[in-house]
Formats: sequence, C-alpha cells, structure tokens
Amino acid sequence: MGKWGGHNPNWVRKPKSYTISIEHVKSQTDNSDILTPQQQQASFALVKDICQRNGIGMHDADNTTGITGHF
Repeated sequence: MGKWGGHNPNWVRKPKSYTISIEHVKSQTDNSDILTPQQQQASFALVKDICQRNGIGMHDADNTTGITGHF
C-alpha cells in the first residue's frame, strides 16, 4: 500500500521509497497455500491501522493513494 501508488512515475521507479510492504510467511515455496483465518484477521487489522495513521486511502490504488498487491 502506498500514499503515492498507482501510476506515479516515482512509484514505478523506486517503489520501496513510496510504499509499505507486508510479507506473510507460508510453508509452500510456490505460494500455493492460502492465509489462515488468523493471518487474514491480523493482516487486515494491520493494513487498516497503517492506512489510518498515514492518510492512505483504503481503496484500490489510483494515481494518488490506495492499496495494491505485489504482483
């Protein structure tokens, strides 16, 4: 998630300077396992808290703010 997500050219060139990343540890090396309900609950609460404290929009990323996945 990032305050300057979406199509901002700086976000594309240097995403770690403009984003906050959350990583989940899972047992499968191919990323095929899903998050447990406990991991989902903790992750969603963390994302909400980070967004509220940093003025990040709680919606899909656009060219000014929002949340996006790491693809």
